[in-house]
Amino acid sequence: MNSKFFNMIPNFHLQQAVIVLFVSLFCLNAWADTPGKTGQTAPDFQLKTLSGDTVQLSRLVRRGPVMLVFYETQCVYCFSHISEFNALHDRYHDKGLTILAINYVGEYLTDIRNYARDNGLKYTVITDKIASIDVAEAYHVVGSPTIVVVDTHGKIVFYGYRLPPDISKWLRT
Repeated sequence: MNSKFFNMIPNFHLQQAVIVLFVSLFCLNAWADTPGKTGQTAPDFQLKTLSGDTVQLSRLVRRGPVMLVFYETQCVYCFSHISEFNALHDRYHDKGLTILAINYVGEYLTDIRNYARDNGLKYTVITDKIASIDVAEAYHVVGSPTIVVVDTHGKIVFYGYRLPPDISKWLRT
């Protein structure tokens, strides 16, 4: 980059932050055409929940759409959305929506359990450490939260970093 540009930024750490921002934007733009986007078949998986049950995506979608929330316990944005995910769970669970919180960085079970308990997560929490990382790779997760909605046909209908604008359009009426 042009050194005159960096001379305008007085702080070395701020210069580093600007570089990271540019590189991140470039990487996200390059990643935009990779698999795992809307319209594609969602990779199937089988994972363990906090309660010890096993869930399989292909079985869950028979009941209704599934929202995958890839998160990490130290993610401020993930934490800030918990009340919204809880509200979606309360409102749409009986209409078929399943929300799965998938810790995609392989944190310890005790950390995941404490996070779910301390923050009052009402939706299903996945605790399968290594398998969760593999699932995150299959879905090309690069940051948190990453939210993926899979419809009843097993297709990805939403992929993003914010809540979908209207989940009800994927629910059976």
